[in-house]
Amino acid sequence: LQLTKNEAASTTKTALGGIIGHADGTDAALTVKLIAPKWSGKILYNFENRNSTAVYNAAGGIVGVATACTVEIDGAEVTGDNISFKVVSNTNTLVGRVATGGIVGYAEGVEGRLPKITIANSTNHTPINWNTYNKKSNGTPSYSGGILGCVLDGETSITNCHNKGDIYNGHYNNNAYGTTVTGLRTSMCATGGIVGAAGVGAGSTSKVVVSGCSNTANIDAYRAAVGGVVGYVVNATVSECSFTDNKIGNHESTYAGGIAGVAEAATIENSKVVANIKSTQAGSCNPRAGGIAGWAIGEVTISGCKYFGNLTIGATTLARPGEGEYTGGIAGFTTNECSIIDCKFGGKLANELDETMNATITAENFADYVVGISSQSKGTCATREVSGCGYWDGASE
Repeated sequence: LQLTKNEAASTTKTALGGIIGHADGTDAALTVKLIAPKWSGKILYNFENRNSTAVYNAAGGIVGVATACTVEIDGAEVTGDNISFKVVSNTNTLVGRVATGGIVGYAEGVEGRLPKITIANSTNHTPINWNTYNKKSNGTPSYSGGILGCVLDGETSITNCHNKGDIYNGHYNNNAYGTTVTGLRTSMCATGGIVGAAGVGAGSTSKVVVSGCSNTANIDAYRAAVGGVVGYVVNATVSECSFTDNKIGNHESTYAGGIAGVAEAATIENSKVVANIKSTQAGSCNPRAGGIAGWAIGEVTISGCKYFGNLTIGATTLARPGEGEYTGGIAGFTTNECSIIDCKFGGKLANELDETMNATITAENFADYVVGISSQSKGTCATREVSGCGYWDGASE
C-alpha cells in the first residue's frame, strides 16, 4: 500500500490500513470485531515531492484510523517489510498529526462519541520507520507505537501484545515541549514499543490499560517522548510489561524511559526493563532519562518494577541550564506527587555534560540514584514517597 499524493487542503484526512483503512463511526454507532487478522506487506507514505497540510496522516498494519467507533482486535499478526514515512531530509513540511501503529494507527472521537480500542493477544513483527527527518513542523505531533500509534481520547485496552519490529520516528517538531501539561499533551511527539500515545487529547479523562505486553525491539525518535512500552500516557495503568535486550535513543530522544517516556496521572507496576537508555538535548528541551519513567507528571505511582542497564545523558550543553538535566535509576524527573515503592535497579549512569555525575550502581549506593539527579542542582527530584527499593544485578529474581 502506498500513498504519494493528496489534496493540499487543511480538511484532508488520509488513512492506510492493511485490512481497514478508516473505520468511521462519525454518523452512526459502529463496532468492528476482527479475530486473528493477518497482514504481510509494506505500507508507505511517500512525501518526497510534496508537503502535507492534512488534519492527519495515519497508517496501521490492520486498521489505519478509527473515528468514534469501537474496535476489538484479537490474535492479530503483522509481518512484512515495514510501515514507513519517506521524506527528503529537512525539506518536507508536515502540518497536522501523523500516527503509525503496527496494529492500529490512530483513533479519535467526535462530539458526543469517543472511540473504544481493545487489542489483545496480538504481535507486530514489522519495523516502523522514517527514512530521515522532515523540515521543522512546529506544534504538529507524530506518534508511533509497535501495536497502537495514538488514541487521543477514549477507553483503551492493550493486553498480552508483543512488538518485535524496530521503531524510528523521525518527525521534526521543534516546539513540542510546552511549559504546561496541556501544551505537552497536545503537541509532544511520542514513540513507544507498544503504544505511542494514549489519553493525550486536551481534557481527556478516559482510562488507558496496558498489561502483559512485551517489546524486544529498539526504539528511537528524532525529538520525542520515548518509552520501551509507552511513549506518553495519561490516566493509565501499565502492568506486567517488559522491555528487554535492546535500547532507546540514538537520535534526539528527549524524555526517555524503559517503560514510559512520559507518564501522567499513571500507575506503573510489576514491570521489567533490561536495556540501555540514552536521552539527548533537543532544541529547547533538556534531557531526562529513567530506568522505568523518563518524566513522571502529577500523581504517578511506580511499584514492583526492575531496571538494569546503562542510563546516559547525551548532552554537552543545556538549552535551559537553570532547569538542569536529570537521570535516575527508576524515574528521571518527578514531582512531589510521585511515589516509588519496592523497586530495584542496577547498572551505570553516564553524563556527558558532567562526568562527575557518572556512577556504577551498587548495593551500597543505589539509594542515591532512585530518582533523577542533576549536575545543575547536585540534588534529587522531589517525591511523595520512596520506600522498599534496592539493588538489582539484572539477572536474579
